[in-house]
Amino acid sequence: SVGHDLSVQVDVKPRSLDGVVFSVHGSKGDFVVLQLVSGELWFTADNGAGAFSAKFIPEMNNKLCDGNWHSITAVKNKNVVTLTIDNLEPITVTSEGSATSTDTSNPFYLGGKPASITKGVRAQGKYRGCIRNLYINGEPQYIAMGVAFDDVKLDMCPVS
Repeated sequence: SVGHDLSVQVDVKPRSLDGVVFSVHGSKGDFVVLQLVSGELWFTADNGAGAFSAKFIPEMNNKLCDGNWHSITAVKNKNVVTLTIDNLEPITVTSEGSATSTDTSNPFYLGGKPASITKGVRAQGKYRGCIRNLYINGEPQYIAMGVAFDDVKLDMCPVS
């Protein structure tokens, strides 16, 4: 459950300009999504009063697809989202709505999502690339222990 606060730190090495890095949705429409949209990185939340997004818009749309690892910190604190990439200046956005809790009970999806989940998702394709060093609320997550779907490898990062 996301609730009032969520902090996710993760390293990514994307090979595509679009795709969901992570998402978690609730049954009533609340959600939190981190996704690549045409090379931009969007961190979006909806507490029930409308979606709001912090967006990293690089000077070139392929900046994150440069073959290097990129460190991302995405924080939702009540009705504020903050996105930090590679220790650059944080991008912070406050919701205009008064709702502060993201009510979710569904799984946290990493590197994709089921086709049935569409709310808040702008990415036009599937995430392709590598993900490592996942921390949720400061706790390390052991990705290799998860359940993979689609073309996901849990224990390796192919170069091509």
